[in-house]
Amino acid sequence: MIQFVPGPPPEVVAQAIAHREFAALHFTGSTFVFKKLWKDIAVNIDKYRSYPRIVGETGAHFISGALRENADCASGVPIGGKNFHVIHKSAEIRNAVLQSVRAAFEYQGQKCSALSRLYVSASVWNGGFKDQFLGEIAKIKVGPPQDFTNFMGPVMCASIATIALALLTSLQWQACACQDHRVHSKGKRRRWRDPNWRKLCVIFLRHLFL
Repeated sequence: MIQFVPGPPPEVVAQAIAHREFAALHFTGSTFVFKKLWKDIAVNIDKYRSYPRIVGETGAHFISGALRENADCASGVPIGGKNFHVIHKSAEIRNAVLQSVRAAFEYQGQKCSALSRLYVSASVWNGGFKDQFLGEIAKIKVGPPQDFTNFMGPVMCASIATIALALLTSLQWQACACQDHRVHSKGKRRRWRDPNWRKLCVIFLRHLFL
């Protein structure tokens, strides 16, 4: 039997890891959190009935032109463990636009396969992709999941929303000082005072150096 247990991740995971019957961890997320979970499991190794199996897919963060692990989400951009699209000049633009929007914003982008990087040549971007892409994002309806006409709901918890807002604020500040860096905001804000609701944004880098 597989049971889905939603809730605050630290509390739910702590209960599972502390249990005598704990047998396995399959994790997708940051390197920092994965290392912490591994250490917590090691502390409890004597109480388990068997040796837990541990599998992890982790990412890193891009900060100030450098690739660093264990980075704070509030000051970096995740570049590992995520999906990316490369839009070639031979692509059918309309299809590429729609698939990119769905990949990026379905489930509020809270899935390991969410589109987080989109590589588009200048000729394709300026040849219609940009206008269609931002236009489709502007149409996205955000609201309570009980209303099935909404494409997106809130992010999963206030702490994640706070991290996202801090990152966006940092990027907007950098955009003011860098001509190669812009933040496109689309869509109407909903309940802006509630940290779980955020405006949809696309971060544009004219030149990418990794």
